[in-house]
Amino acid sequence: MKGDFSKWDFDPKRNFNGVLQQQGKVLLDSDWNEHECITNHWQDQAGRDVIGTKVAAVPASVPDSFKVQSALVPLDMMSPVELRITPGHLWADGLLVYLKGEAPDLSAPVRRIAPYLQPPIQDPPFDVSTLAAGVRDAVILEVWREAVNGFQIPELLIEPALGGPDTTERIHTAMAFKLFRMAEGDTCENIRSRLQDDFSQKGKLAVSLEPPTTTPGDCPVVEGGGYTGFEHHLYRIEIAQVDSGAAMFKWSQFNGGLVGRGKFDASDPAHKKLQITANMVAINTSGLTEFYLEAVEYDRDLGRWRVTYGAHATLASDNEIDLTSDSFGTIPPSLVGGKDNHVFFRLWNDIRRIADFPQVTAPTEPNELQDGIRLEFEPAAGANYVAGDFWTFSVRAGEIPNEEILVGRRSGGAIVGEPPAGIHYHRVPLAVLNWDANQITFDEGKIKDCRDVFPPLTGQHGCCTYSVGDGVHSVGDFDSIELALRHLPADGGKVCVLPGEHFANVTPGLRASWRNIQISGCGDRSIVRPHADRVAEPIFRLAAAQNIQIDHMRLMALRGTAIELQDPAEAQQASSDIRIFHNDIVASVHAINIRVKNELAGDNDIWIAYNRIAMLDRDEGRAAIFTLADDVLIERNKIVVVPAPNPDDPNDPREPDDPSGGVLDPCAEPQFFYTASFPVYAYLYSTFAYVVAVFNPPRIVYLAQGGIQIAGGSERVRIIENEIIGGRGNGVTLGSDLESAGGGTDQQGFPVTITNRINSGEVSDNGNLLSGIGLRFERADGTSEVTITTDATGHFSSVILPAVDHRFFVTTPGYEINSVATVDTVEFGLYHTIHVNRIVREVFAFIYDVTIDRNMISNMGLAGIGVVEFFDLDNTRTMVTVEDLTITRNCIAHCVQQLPAEITTPMLAQIGFGGIALADCENAMIRENRIENNGVSHIEPVCGVFILSGDKIDFSDNRILNNGPKVPNPNAEIRPGHRGGIVVLWATRSRLTKNVRDRIRPDLDGVPAVKVHDNVVVQPLGHALLLFAIGPVSVVNNQLTSQG
Repeated sequence: MKGDFSKWDFDPKRNFNGVLQQQGKVLLDSDWNEHECITNHWQDQAGRDVIGTKVAAVPASVPDSFKVQSALVPLDMMSPVELRITPGHLWADGLLVYLKGEAPDLSAPVRRIAPYLQPPIQDPPFDVSTLAAGVRDAVILEVWREAVNGFQIPELLIEPALGGPDTTERIHTAMAFKLFRMAEGDTCENIRSRLQDDFSQKGKLAVSLEPPTTTPGDCPVVEGGGYTGFEHHLYRIEIAQVDSGAAMFKWSQFNGGLVGRGKFDASDPAHKKLQITANMVAINTSGLTEFYLEAVEYDRDLGRWRVTYGAHATLASDNEIDLTSDSFGTIPPSLVGGKDNHVFFRLWNDIRRIADFPQVTAPTEPNELQDGIRLEFEPAAGANYVAGDFWTFSVRAGEIPNEEILVGRRSGGAIVGEPPAGIHYHRVPLAVLNWDANQITFDEGKIKDCRDVFPPLTGQHGCCTYSVGDGVHSVGDFDSIELALRHLPADGGKVCVLPGEHFANVTPGLRASWRNIQISGCGDRSIVRPHADRVAEPIFRLAAAQNIQIDHMRLMALRGTAIELQDPAEAQQASSDIRIFHNDIVASVHAINIRVKNELAGDNDIWIAYNRIAMLDRDEGRAAIFTLADDVLIERNKIVVVPAPNPDDPNDPREPDDPSGGVLDPCAEPQFFYTASFPVYAYLYSTFAYVVAVFNPPRIVYLAQGGIQIAGGSERVRIIENEIIGGRGNGVTLGSDLESAGGGTDQQGFPVTITNRINSGEVSDNGNLLSGIGLRFERADGTSEVTITTDATGHFSSVILPAVDHRFFVTTPGYEINSVATVDTVEFGLYHTIHVNRIVREVFAFIYDVTIDRNMISNMGLAGIGVVEFFDLDNTRTMVTVEDLTITRNCIAHCVQQLPAEITTPMLAQIGFGGIALADCENAMIRENRIENNGVSHIEPVCGVFILSGDKIDFSDNRILNNGPKVPNPNAEIRPGHRGGIVVLWATRSRLTKNVRDRIRPDLDGVPAVKVHDNVVVQPLGHALLLFAIGPVSVVNNQLTSQG
């Protein structure tokens, strides 16, 4: 603050909260000023803490305040951009600021011009000549505090009844509108930190006094040194604004407080002068006759006070100052609108070059400014000195001692300077201008709003128990999803994930109870990824959970599973009432993996809906959605396996150098995806642009399985209106194989007490050591875990674990831990022998009551709807069996694209491929489906519908066309295998009986073993209908065509 003060040394860290006046005691100007500083600092800090830092926050009661309505580039492409901004009030980085409306309409948008920010904030700088279509500029509100002298606004602040003396000043919140050129990827949120000044990079100044010297002898006398002035002063050193040349500073022994008002006269250019019209006494009694003068005027276009003119000056008489040489700007006119133009001016002692006061090292002495005061400036370089940067220090005359170092500190033999004390600018983004014309408006959608509208504290009755922010794009109650979940009440609550980039690996051990919890985001603005050191672990891993909802987030599991729900073996109640909807999910293994203890009483009630799932086309990719549960509804999801960008596909919206290529690279280090080089937002945008746009991609040899899988043992499953595109497996897979059964997802963990930090061991199955088995060692409280894989000999070693209770898990699919034998070798730590079993129970479990309705399934490697595997009946004597299966109104096209290269001869009779391929089903209804263009060619064994065995099968009103399409290749060898439009290799009718007068008689209910009605079947090669059945069969009103 400029002003004639005695001292200025406010420091908020002293924790002074006010000033107390004592009776009969002197009140100093510094006491009053300290009180104002305390009050202002409290208000500003409270504003930042309550409302938010680095944000432009608008109360909900005046939501249009400071709204940028339009932007105009003048036709000359030279003048600054003109903005129209709605008046009102706003909190800028905690500071309250008002934009006043102008007559005649006080509510109409106010005109302001906005120059571009300059170095060091934006380096290199820009101007309007660089504008072009596609360029984006952020509108920045720049706010700072300054002192306004009475002579700046005399009609308001000067009391004429007292004769017009200079009295108090006002603390003023000044503001300006600036432009900031945005680069690709810049947003309202991520530029906020770059808009702030880094004072550590500013030029530094050291101020010292000449060391005192004393005469030797018995009575030493101080002979010189120290401050030699005769008055107490508060000095101000400030970087000056000059037209060109070397960096300059101006200085004042009155802290810039010697001011006045006057009329400039440039009628004689050789003898410019100023007639003083206010504050003559203070100027004439200042003791100075030579000055550096600055004219300060209010600029209506900019909406702020600014220095418009600077010149060397000499006091010629009591009321006149001669202007000897100009340094900056243009002299103000004498008349404005035909009236005398009285202008506020400020008188400094002088203006000097920074280079005249260089840093020195002993024994060289610093250069003296005045009265023993010596200055040392850091060399000017780039934009380290900016006009307005200032330093202040006070000195006391007479016998009052002064510190030898007034600004800076001693380090070794030198004095290290300090950065300036101010000006502290608070810059916040208001809007983003998307230029495509000389004038753009908010209503046209060309201006994006950056302001944050907030309700009053008393009006914040939201439904969120806690909110989670990322500290960059948003600020919440917590900055961690795990912490928010840990702090929820025992009876649950809602965690709102605010916009931003979040990191989480939620584990069951975070909470004692997983009941009544909702984790909800802000759609595609809430991005959640695993922690960088746990990339292969699920983002959300829950167990024994009831009434859980996960919705409206973008989950990004580039090397693992996004959501996993597993019930431990000891659970007394199965997970139930689980809702997962309206999420965008990118995953490498599973998007959603649910395995509950559905053998326990009660329904599970799993609802998975309205999700967009992008499965990365990688080797480890399994089913996008895997469920082992009862009462499951999977509806209206879009599931796409996402390959690398294809420059030859005109419908692929991604660029050839799209970052997804790195995501799919098997050699890419996962840690790369957590560096600044990986464009998270751009990658997600392009990935889901592909998910939305893809419909019938060119034939691709997929690596990931994709689709939906319903595990053996599931009951009452409905799969409705999903869109499934791409993958090496089935669109909808029924049943479990050994690989998908268990392993890391359905186990409770084996309890082991760790007593030695060093751990090693082996994994065996009936005495056979197993290599490549994944293990997870998790603390019993769920707070940390370690994952490893056994080596080629089946061993693992040197695993460091804390000495607490743990649970051991096997993560390799198809295995579970049977027992763990631990021996303490003392010297080499604990040795664990982990005995595992192969899991087969899910493989042999039936599936009951499945409805697959109105789905669109295309471009699958195997069937649109098919079983997980056709087992060798000679060895296993079992197959995937589904009872009460309804398949209606689905569209299955362009599937069966990746048949096995070789099928063993014994399996040829037991296996089939087609749009629908089932092993065993009872009471199956296949109606009103379109099954078309599946298979690559007639050379491959492809069916429309293949059923190995069944009972009570109804085919009605289906269109089964061109499956195994003919291609011109007369010399090709036809591969052996089943072909046909509808192929049922074995159908029977279960024999029902009833007791009639103590005699067992057949009970004929009229339901045939197979019913084939009203179908249209065109088969390029093979039978249109091939059916083997025992029992009643009905084939009526079909159009059956075999083309060869």
